[in-house]
Amino acid sequence: MRIRRVRFPEPSDPLPGTGLSEGVQAGHENNGKCPLGTTRGDYPLDTVGQAAHYLFRLLVSLGSIVAGMLCTYLDESGSHEASRVFALGGYVGRTEEWERFSVGWNTVLKQEGVDCFHMKEFVARRGAFKGWGEASRITLVHRLARVIRSRNIWGVHYAILLDDYREVAPTWAQSGKQALSPYRLCLEFLVNVIIKGSLARGARPQEIALVLDQQKEFGPTIHRHYLDLQKMSEYRPWLGSFSTSIRIKAPPLQAADFLAYESYKEVYSRMFDPTRKPRKSFETLAWASPISGAYMGRRELIDLFAKWRKQRGF
Repeated sequence: MRIRRVRFPEPSDPLPGTGLSEGVQAGHENNGKCPLGTTRGDYPLDTVGQAAHYLFRLLVSLGSIVAGMLCTYLDESGSHEASRVFALGGYVGRTEEWERFSVGWNTVLKQEGVDCFHMKEFVARRGAFKGWGEASRITLVHRLARVIRSRNIWGVHYAILLDDYREVAPTWAQSGKQALSPYRLCLEFLVNVIIKGSLARGARPQEIALVLDQQKEFGPTIHRHYLDLQKMSEYRPWLGSFSTSIRIKAPPLQAADFLAYESYKEVYSRMFDPTRKPRKSFETLAWASPISGAYMGRRELIDLFAKWRKQRGF
């Protein structure tokens, strides 16, 4: 499994060729096997990434995703003070897919006696998951993964190495009206990915709805981030509605929470604990749907800030 570091894409970048990446395709099909409860050898570990351009190819190959309104649900992970990685991740799909997804997701939770799937509580075995045995936990993850797999949706995530960000980000990027926070950088990258995927197949501009998790920490700035993106000519024709919601009311956000947390943990392990084996729950999400992930470190951030200062007048 490889999550590559990449520079931030520019609107003028050439679009990659069509065709589903071999790694993503192999991981998603996998002969219908779910990695939970299997040996490591049963599951290919290179199913995620080759960086964000694989999502471009994915959206081209599976063109039905851009036939109607695209709705993207995103959540963050790694925003705590001591964190070394910030990740933003979630799923992309058409509105009708999300309606069916929500029915399936809620049905599983009800049958398992849970009102809302919150990854932090699940991992810590708190709240609704207090006292759960390992077999019950594996069963729930397996069932939720099958709900994801049953729908025509795709995962995206992006991460920033925070030690590098704090070291190289200029003062204007870390504060003030033009601040380029890790959240903002990840959000624009993911919006760029979805738009490029639509352009690659010759689609006309269409509305892309964004739904982000409502959190006190980011509440005052999330809407400003979106408005900033809407003002940019390369994004304006594509961005439609924007809203925030809470997980308990939006099953797609619960899935986004799942992916964001697992992406955060995976990037952290790859950077700071490379001998650790991949988490089976992360492998399971890669089995459930194609996922594209990337991260940005010191050299990419230096290049990014230099370009943005020159091109956008910061």
